[in-house]
Amino acid sequence: MQRAMFRSFEDARNAAPAILFIDEVDSFTDRDREESRNASYVRQVINAFLECLDGTVDREGVVVVGACNNPAVIDGAILRPGRLDQHVRLGYPDAEARKGILRMHLRGDLANEDLSKFAEESVGMSGADIAQVVRLARRVARRHGRAIVIDDVLGSLPGRVSLSLEVRRKVAIHELGHAVIAVSTGTRKLWGVSIESRISNDVDRQILGGAVLTPDDWQARDRQTYLDNICILLGGIAAEQVLLGQHSDGASSDLDHATRLAVVIDRHLGMNGLLHSWPAGLDEQRIDEARRYDAALMVRVEKILVEQLDRARNIIQSRRWQIERLLLELVDRGSLSGAEIEESLWVEDKIPLPPTPKARRKIRNR
Repeated sequence: MQRAMFRSFEDARNAAPAILFIDEVDSFTDRDREESRNASYVRQVINAFLECLDGTVDREGVVVVGACNNPAVIDGAILRPGRLDQHVRLGYPDAEARKGILRMHLRGDLANEDLSKFAEESVGMSGADIAQVVRLARRVARRHGRAIVIDDVLGSLPGRVSLSLEVRRKVAIHELGHAVIAVSTGTRKLWGVSIESRISNDVDRQILGGAVLTPDDWQARDRQTYLDNICILLGGIAAEQVLLGQHSDGASSDLDHATRLAVVIDRHLGMNGLLHSWPAGLDEQRIDEARRYDAALMVRVEKILVEQLDRARNIIQSRRWQIERLLLELVDRGSLSGAEIEESLWVEDKIPLPPTPKARRKIRNR
């Protein structure tokens, strides 16, 4: 394996300029976590890979790209600056991406067909899901002894069912909670909020709604910035509790992210009264272990979460009647722009909102 690895890098150098793509790069697991009888071999393989990435042999003109599903298990040394140091997280494909993936798998068939209906009916599907739809559609066409048609594709989609008004209302309340906290704190710019009206029966993980926010300003993040982001994450729970009396299970990812940020504030950045910290660099495994075993840390983290949830509830309560009006619009139309939400909060409340930073778009999905 190591000989093949060195040979691949040599082939890329000989072909430079070139891209060397490594799929399933999370196969290079963490040396510190490997405790099996193969630990010595794993260490040798990772050391060899690190030598390929930045060893004595120059690889100018070769761009190394890796792809994986579980970046948290990759050895930290691989992700350090100068190696695989630029990280891009790809979520589920949007409507245009789904149409593009479909056309790729159709390989030139249905080139002139309008795929808008497919895009509408395939919300929440991954690239693998779309590939399966095309395979099923081709089987139907072969069974009838003809070329594939768009109805074969649409007929092979998983069954779609409409969300009830009650479910759509809950999702809308949750997403408006994130949006209103973001606007009220001024930490993140709001681009818009949307909710889905239909879901697929056969797709396990689906996005029911989302608030589109800019990332926070990474150049000037102080303790208050982190607290504001935790407050935004807990805004969905706060809105559900204020308007519905309790929150639903859709808040699990928000709670997880908020908890991680609180751990980072306390143990990584020295922003919670303790200056001694972990080694530089965020380590997801260390965060997970601390959450499991460091009881004193979790008491401090719980205090942060409770304070920010109370803060979010107070903001939601102070703007409850505006949220209820926005709720009717969102459930009826399915989406609201950030400008519409800000205008409603500002004009009806007559309270100037804090300025929001301008940055690139980033989608935060529940």
